[in-house]
Amino acid sequence: MNKKFLPIAITAVIVVAIGGLIAYRSAQQPAATIPAPTASSTPNGTGQYTMTQVATHNNQSSCWTVIDGSVYDLTQWVSLHPGGPEAILSICGIDGSNAFHAQHDHAQEQEDVLATFKIGTLIQ
Repeated sequence: MNKKFLPIAITAVIVVAIGGLIAYRSAQQPAATIPAPTASSTPNGTGQYTMTQVATHNNQSSCWTVIDGSVYDLTQWVSLHPGGPEAILSICGIDGSNAFHAQHDHAQEQEDVLATFKIGTLIQ
């Protein structure tokens, strides 16, 4: 082999090896699982709640929020949220519609995840 091309060949092998290692490690990491709704949840999100009720669930041990008129129990999602727990904790006990949409801009994947936490609707 020409000595001029040896550094290029070695660099190519290293790049391919690192790429393979990254792909292997990514495949080995389990995907984030969405936890099942908590026991306080109403089946199929059929409960009806007031803003006063939602406001009492305003911390990490019990985190409810309202988004677009639906009530969500995000307690189990706080520690799993890819953006960190602070993003979820900031909307516990309040209407988090603006914050949710500002961050996710109606992205379908995030809307689908959110839907799994629905426990009901907001009533006046």
